[in-house]
Amino acid sequence: MKVLCKRSLFERNTNYYKINGKDYGEVFLKWAVDKFYEVRVPEDYEINLDIVYYIESEVDNHYFPIRSNDFNKHFYSPEELRNQRIDDLISSNRYCSD
Repeated sequence: MKVLCKRSLFERNTNYYKINGKDYGEVFLKWAVDKFYEVRVPEDYEINLDIVYYIESEVDNHYFPIRSNDFNKHFYSPEELRNQRIDDLISSNRYCSD
């Protein structure tokens, strides 16, 4: 399953190793706007911690956990994206006959 990012998320590197070429204290891009990302469903005990998904990131081969409030801020759920596309089709009137 994939989700669409609706708002970029930047994060400060708090590690002493580089992340995407950024040293300690520098800001790196975690997720980019208008880009689709693969997601993984968390385990049961992680769901209890309010983790909604593990989302693929701009950092090579890394999936980061995201909580529900951050997910709603930065991503469209598959259902939201589907409903938005249906609304676009209906409002375009291309497929409706008079």
